Amino acid sequence: MFEPSRNRRSSLARSPTGVACIVIAFWTLSACKVTDPRSGALACTSTSDCDAPRVCEFDYCVVPPAFLPDADPSVPDADPAAPDADPSAPDAAPPADADPSAPDASTDTITLVRQVTGDSNDAEEIIATGAVALTSFDLDLGADNVKPLVVGIRFVDIVIPQGATIVSASIQFTVDATDPDATTLDLFAEDADNAPTFVDDSSNLSARNKTTATVSWSPPVWSSIGLAEADQRTPDLASLVSSVTGRAGWASGNALVFLVTGTGQRSAEAYDGAPLAAPVLTVDYTTP
Repeated sequence: MFEPSRNRRSSLARSPTGVACIVIAFWTLSACKVTDPRSGALACTSTSDCDAPRVCEFDYCVVPPAFLPDADPSVPDADPAAPDADPSAPDAAPPADADPSAPDASTDTITLVRQVTGDSNDAEEIIATGAVALTSFDLDLGADNVKPLVVGIRFVDIVIPQGATIVSASIQFTVDATDPDATTLDLFAEDADNAPTFVDDSSNLSARNKTTATVSWSPPVWSSIGLAEADQRTPDLASLVSSVTGRAGWASGNALVFLVTGTGQRSAEAYDGAPLAAPVLTVDYTTP
C-alpha cells in the first residue's frame, strides 16, 4: 500500500456526493477530482493541479483576471452627457377619478332655493287706501280689478355671505287665474339688512324703502291655470339681490323682500291658496 511521506502535503476534500478524495501534491496525483458545489471549480493544492490558464488559489483552480474576456466593445457605455429630465415636461396624470377640468372650489357656483312659507310672508296692499291683506288666496301682480296694488314677497333664511357675487336670481310663480290684459311690472327689493315680515298695518308694504335698482317685466298672457314655466318666471333679479346682500349690515341667513307694482294683471298662487305652489326664489352665487 502506498503511504505518502511526512513532508508530502495532502489534502482531504469531500465531493458533493460525500466521497472522500485525496489529492497528493508531490506526485501531482489525485484519487479523484473534487469541485466546489457552488462554483464548479476544481479543488487543488498547487497550480500544477490546474489546467492552464487556471491557477490554484484558496484550494480551487480559478482563471486569473488577466485572462478574463474584456467587456463587449459593441455595447455602448452610459452617456454621461445625457440630459436630465425635462423640467417642463408635465407631471404624471391625475388619478382617474380627478376631473382636471373641474373649476377651483373657491369659484364654484352655489344655488340657493327658497319658497314662501307662512301667510305673513306674502301680502297685497291697495295703493289708494293703504289696506293690507295677508291671507289672500292669490297674488294679483299689477292690479286687482283695476285697483293698483303693491305685492310683497318675503323669503327667509337666505344663506348668502355678505358681498357674495350674485350670478343670477329669479322668482318662479304659478298661475292662479288666466288674465288676457297686457301687463307691465316693476320689481324692487326692500333696501334693508334683514327685511321684517308683513303685518296688516296701513301702508306696511308701500312705506318700505326700495332699492334704487329695479327690474321691468312684461309677462306674456298666462293662459292655463297651474302653469309654472318660463312665462311665469321673472327676468334676472341679480341686481336686486346684490343690492341687499352687498349692504354692510347684511348677514347670511337674513330675510329678503321683493316688492312688485305695475299695470295690467297677472294672478299667481299665494301661500294661503296653495302652499306648495307659492312663489319660489332661486339664486346662483359665488363666494367672495
